[in-house]
Amino acid sequence: MRLSGIGSCVILSHPQAIQEIFSQDSKFDIGRGNKLAEPLIGRNSLMLIDGARHRRERKLLMPPFHGERLQAYGQQICLITEQIASQWQIDQPFVARSAMQKVSLEVILQIVFGLSEGERYQLILPLLTCSELQT
Repeated sequence: MRLSGIGSCVILSHPQAIQEIFSQDSKFDIGRGNKLAEPLIGRNSLMLIDGARHRRERKLLMPPFHGERLQAYGQQICLITEQIASQWQIDQPFVARSAMQKVSLEVILQIVFGLSEGERYQLILPLLTCSELQT
C-alpha cells in the first residue's frame, strides 16, 4: 500500500513470514515503516530504528524475553490481574479502562521496574497514576 508521507509499504500478518523478517539481518526499513507511531512511542523506540543500532539495542532487550523468564512474567501478570479483579464488587459496575490501566501500571512497576512495595514504589506510584486510578 502507499501511505502519504511514508511511501510504499507492505503489511504482513502471517506469523512465519514475520518471524523470518525479524530474525534475519534484513534490508527492510521497519523503523521507517513505523514512523506513524513516533508520537506514541518516542523517537528512540526500538520499533523506529533500523540497522546496526536496532540490532545492538534489541540484543540488550532479548534476555528478559526468553523462555522461563517470559513464563514467569505471564504468571506475575495473572497474579496482578487477579489481585485487582478481587477488589471488584459483584453486581457493581466498574470502568474497564481504569481497571486495565491499573493492571498495566502494576505490570510496569513490578515486572519492568521490579517495584511492588516499599518507599520507591510509594514515591513513584502517584507520579504515574492519575487521580481516576487512585480510587
